[in-house]
Amino acid sequence: MSEEVPYQQQDQGLQDLLNKTQPAPTSADVPAPAPASVSESAGTHIPGFASNPEEADQLQKRMEEMEKEAARLRDFNNSANGESENDREKKDIDSRSVYIGNVDYGATPLELQQHFSSAGIVNRVTILMNKFTGQPKGFAYLEFTDIDGVNKAVATLDGTVFRDRELKYNE
Repeated sequence: MSEEVPYQQQDQGLQDLLNKTQPAPTSADVPAPAPASVSESAGTHIPGFASNPEEADQLQKRMEEMEKEAARLRDFNNSANGESENDREKKDIDSRSVYIGNVDYGATPLELQQHFSSAGIVNRVTILMNKFTGQPKGFAYLEFTDIDGVNKAVATLDGTVFRDRELKYNE
């Protein structure tokens, strides 16, 4: 049979084993920190403790450069995370645009612009084409000068017939 050893004796046995493999550090093993003066330390500056005016000027110039760089990084970060002017412009254009479905394949942008002139002033007509064949896909996007033109087009012209086809609208 095996003899049970109390926990205290087991812990002491482990501690003895650790002490044999790794001696505990003594005060002689720990190096004392070397004293350093402000002028000896490279790149370390405590405000108000410049050793000479030249050093103070150099530190001031370096500080200004670092502040300029920090401002550039903040601007870059804001433009990457935030909404840029281009994004706002795209959202504005999207809000003034309407999708037109079931457009005749022979329709021209001028014909669509004339058909929708009763709703408001049309800035742009985009008829999407197949990139391989160059044939129209059968739908278009219209950009109006204001949102009222979009609302009026959807309210009054949805389901109208253009070139023997009933047009479908979606904002």
